[in-house]
Amino acid sequence: MTEQIRENLLLNGEPVFMFNFPAIPRDHPRILQEFHLEPALDRASFVFSCIGSTACWRRYIGTWEVRDGQFFLKMVFGHYKIDGPEPVPATWFSGTLRLPQGKILDHDPWTSLESIYEKEIRIRIRKGLVVKQEVRVNCSGFVRRLCSRIPGIGKLVLKP
Repeated sequence: MTEQIRENLLLNGEPVFMFNFPAIPRDHPRILQEFHLEPALDRASFVFSCIGSTACWRRYIGTWEVRDGQFFLKMVFGHYKIDGPEPVPATWFSGTLRLPQGKILDHDPWTSLESIYEKEIRIRIRKGLVVKQEVRVNCSGFVRRLCSRIPGIGKLVLKP
């Protein structure tokens, strides 16, 4: 399977890498279904080729934002566009956002979505609202192999 182009996320104004691909509802009044290339003309040929490729089965690339305890769709290009300049509160989304941090400890050659990083920020969202945020610190090497054999050990959860 072709690795998919990632969605963009701004966490308190800072860009971060996200494992998730939140869906966009087809019936939202502010999200229009049409082919629309943004944000810049110099990226248009790149975006067009990516959106039409197997690296983007969803046919759009979104920029999302977590701020003030809410989850927003800030911008989208491809087969959708936002009507108006304001971000759309993503009240349709419930799930856990996974944001890897640090160096890769273990890499899956088939998909980077299963790779394990030094830390992982997890943000639980319920109907567009942040309900919990935590940081997982992952073990590496010998400690990782040893800890993986003991249920409940191998991950340390810290609250920021």
